[in-house]
Formats: sequence, structure tokens, C-alpha cells
Amino acid sequence: MKPVLVLTSLACAIAAGGAGAETYKCVAGGKLTISDTPCPSGAASTLAPPESTGSTPSPASPADELKDMKAKLEVMQRERHAREVAAERVNQEAKREEAARAAAGRKAEEEKIAAQRQAAQRRAALKRKKLRMNCPYPDSWQRDCQ
Repeated sequence: MKPVLVLTSLACAIAAGGAGAETYKCVAGGKLTISDTPCPSGAASTLAPPESTGSTPSPASPADELKDMKAKLEVMQRERHAREVAAERVNQEAKREEAARAAAGRKAEEEKIAAQRQAAQRRAALKRKKLRMNCPYPDSWQRDCQ
């Protein structure tokens, strides 16, 4: 929520808070009734003072409330920044781990290819050795024994 919207909402709430409803005490037929509307004609009525409890603090001035809201906003912004920094740290760590896994995968693939190449070279060497054993003449083995 944008700070301007928060502060505007706060100002409206403060302005509306002071406009409390009036309370009327009515005595009709020996019965006392309390209502927010004026008493019907013929009934005695008095305007009752608004009820106040000792536990609620007196309202702060709008300037004090604005100052408190700004302080809370600053705290919330610092907390958000801390969360964003932590999230970025986690993302960077995940990227490093992914890069390490990719490097390990490439290394394993390279080792597999090297092992296949060595096996192919060994098979070729054995094949050459068998050909030489089957051809008794060194000069003619290429020509006659293939």
C-alpha cells in the first residue's frame, strides 16, 4: 500500500473518530430507556454524556499519530529491505549450487567420453595384434590379411 494512501486513510479515520453519536436517556411510563434518537413526545429526555472508560488513553494529536505512523512505516521498510536482501542471498546461493552441479555433470560426461575413447583404442590395438599374429610376413600383412 502506498504511504500516501495509508496517511490519507489515517487522517479520515481520525476525523471520523471524533464524530460520535449522541445518546439520549428517556423516561416514559416510569421506564428508563437509552437511545441514539431523541425521545418521543411526552417523555422526559436528557442528553447523556458520552461514556468513557479509564482504560482508554486520551487520543493523541493528529501530528503525534502521523509521527507514529511514519516511524512504523520506516520500521516496515527496514524489515522489507532485510527480507529482500535475505531472499537475494538465497537466490545467489541457489545459482552457485546449480552452477556447481552443472560443472560436475560436464566433468562426469567428459570422463565418460575419455573412458569410451580408451576402450575403443584398446579394442583397436587388440585387433591389430590379432591381424599381425595371423599374418606371418610383416611386409604382406597389410596386403594379404585384411
